[in-house]
Amino acid sequence: METPESMQQLEELFHEAAGLGPHERADFMARVRDSNPELVAELESLIAAHERPDGFIDSPAYETAAEPIAKAQPVLVAGQVVGHYQIVAPLGKGGMGEVYLASDTKLDRKVALKLLPAEFTNHKDLLRRFIQEAKAASSLNHPNIITIHEIGQTDGVHFIATEFIDGQTLKQRMTRARLKFADVLDVSIQVASALQAAHAAGLVHRDIKPENIMLRPDGYVKVLDFGLAKLTEKSSQSKASASEVDTMVRGHTKPGTVLGTVDYMSPEQARGKVLDQRTDVFSLGIVLYEMAAGRMPFAAATSVDTLVSILEKEPPPLDEYAPEVPAEFQRIISKALRKDREERYQTIKDLLIDLKTLKEELSFAQKLERSRPPRSSAGLSIKRAATEAPTTIQTRVVAATADPSALRSVRPNRRLVPVALVGLVLAGLAIVGAVLWQRGSSRPAATMPATAVQRTVSYWMTVQKYRDGKAYQDPFRLRDDINFEKDYRIRLNITSSQSGRLYLLNEGPAGADQTPTFNVLFPSQTANNGSALLTENQQIQIPQQSWFQFDEQQGTEKIWVVWAEKDVPEMDAFKGFANAKDRGVISNPGLRTAVNEFLKAHSSSSPSVERDQDKKETIVKANSGILVHVIKLEHH
Repeated sequence: METPESMQQLEELFHEAAGLGPHERADFMARVRDSNPELVAELESLIAAHERPDGFIDSPAYETAAEPIAKAQPVLVAGQVVGHYQIVAPLGKGGMGEVYLASDTKLDRKVALKLLPAEFTNHKDLLRRFIQEAKAASSLNHPNIITIHEIGQTDGVHFIATEFIDGQTLKQRMTRARLKFADVLDVSIQVASALQAAHAAGLVHRDIKPENIMLRPDGYVKVLDFGLAKLTEKSSQSKASASEVDTMVRGHTKPGTVLGTVDYMSPEQARGKVLDQRTDVFSLGIVLYEMAAGRMPFAAATSVDTLVSILEKEPPPLDEYAPEVPAEFQRIISKALRKDREERYQTIKDLLIDLKTLKEELSFAQKLERSRPPRSSAGLSIKRAATEAPTTIQTRVVAATADPSALRSVRPNRRLVPVALVGLVLAGLAIVGAVLWQRGSSRPAATMPATAVQRTVSYWMTVQKYRDGKAYQDPFRLRDDINFEKDYRIRLNITSSQSGRLYLLNEGPAGADQTPTFNVLFPSQTANNGSALLTENQQIQIPQQSWFQFDEQQGTEKIWVVWAEKDVPEMDAFKGFANAKDRGVISNPGLRTAVNEFLKAHSSSSPSVERDQDKKETIVKANSGILVHVIKLEHH
C-alpha cells in the first residue's frame, strides 16, 4: 500500500531520473530496482509519460493514439452529405474524431455527427473503442445521458449520430463565473444520477470531467463521451484481494495503459490499475470540488506534478475557497476523494443519496425561513433587553445541515427545527384541523383519566463539538443539566422500560394570540415510521441523521416530552402537521391552543426527576397514565 513517505520518495526519484541522460538513467533505474523494487513500475510509468511527445498526460491517451488519423481526416464543409446527414457546421473535436452539427434528412432533426475517416479501420483497437462508445451509450436510456440515434458507415467513414445538445459544457460555464451553490448541487445530482444508471448497466465512464458534461438552457444536464467506458463484470474467480478490486474490467487495453484526463484521474487510474465504478466516484468528486471552489483540488504547475498530487497530497479544505458551502457538502466531497478506494463511497448511488438528502434539507430550511410569521412587539422587546443585559431568551435550534445563510442569522425566539422532518409524507388531517379550529375557543379538558400506573422515561444528550464549522473529537454523552456552548450540536435520546406512546414538541415564541408556537419533533415518518408507539426498551434518537445546533444568542430551549400509557387524542391530532408542506409547524390556531392547554393541565403536578451521574442520563417518573415533562436546554 502506498504511503505519503513512499509517494514523496517516488516524486523525488522521478525528478532525479528525468534529469539524466539515457545511459545514466539506465544505471539509475538498476539501482532503484535493487533498493526500491516496489516503486520501479510506477517510476517507469511516470518516466514513459514524461518522455512522450507532448506527453500522454497533456491529453487523453486515446487522443494521442488517434492523432495521426485525425490529421488525415478531411475537413467537411456545410452542405456535404454523410449518409442521410447533411453537414451544417463544425462543432469541434471529440475524443476520437471530428464532430459536426448536421441535419437528419429523413427525420428532419438536428444531430451531432461524430466522424472517423477511412484510415481508422486500419487501427482495430481504436475502431473497437469507437464502436464501443456508441454501444455503451446507446444501451442507456436516461434523461441525463446523451441519446445515440445511430451508428453507421458510409464511403469508408464510420460515424455516430447523437442528439444535438444546444447548450454549453460545464467547463465553459465555469470559465465565465463561479456557480451558485444551488446550481452546483443540481448539476452534481444530475451527473451522479447519470453515472448510477451507467454503473447499473455495467459501464464505468472513466473520463468524467467538465468538458464531458453539457448544460442545457432548460436546466437539464447531459453526460457525454463514453469513449473510455468499459464493461465490467463481477469476477468470482479473481485472485485479486478484496482490498484491490471486486469488480474487474473487461476490455482490451494493455495493462498499465493510462486512459483518461490527468486532472480528473483517480489514483488507481493514474497508476494504470484495474478500474471499477469507484474511479468515477473520485473523478466526480474532483468536479464537485472545482464547481464549488472555482479551482481544481489537485492543481499543480505541470501535468506530472498534478499526477503526483493526486497520488500523494490532500486537496486544500474546501472552505478556504468557498466558506459559504455547507459542511455536509464538504464531507461528501472529502469522502469521494479518498485516495484509498476502499474508504470512498463504494457506489455512486450512496453519493447520490447524500447529495439528494442535502438538497432536501436545504430546501426545507429555506421554506421554513420564508414561512416564519412576523415577529411580535414582545419578541422585539426581549431582543432589546438581551442586548442591554444578560437574560434568558428562547432561541431557535437549527439543523447542522441547514442553509448557511440561515445559520449565520442571529434571531431570537425561534423554534427547534430538526432536518429529520424533511420528506415527511404523513397524510394530511384537514378534517381534524377543522374540528379543532371550531373547538379552539373553548378550553379542552384532558381526555385520558390518570391511573395509578407509574410512567417512567429516561433521556440523555449525544453531543458533538464543532470548531470552525468542523466536527472535532468524538461525540460524547451528557445529561441536560448543563449550559451548552453554542458550538455544541446535540441529539436527544429517549427510552423506557415500559411500552407506551411518545410525543415530542419544541416550544417556540408566542404568536399574536399569546399562545406559544409548537414544532412537531416526534412522531414523524422519518422516525419510527410515523408511529408514537414505542416498545419496551426501544430507544429513539432525534434527529436520526443530522444534529441540532443552537443559535449564538444565550437562551433556554424548551422540549416537551409526553409519555403516555395509551393514545392521546390531543397529541395524535398534531401529527398531521409533520409533513413536507407544514414542515412540522402546528399552524392551526385551535390545535395550538389545545396542545398548550393539555401541556399546562398535565404538567401542573410536576413529575419526579432523578439524574444518574454514572449513566449520564435523566430519569423522569410520574404516578399517572400520562407523564408530561419539559426539558430545558440552556445555552450560551
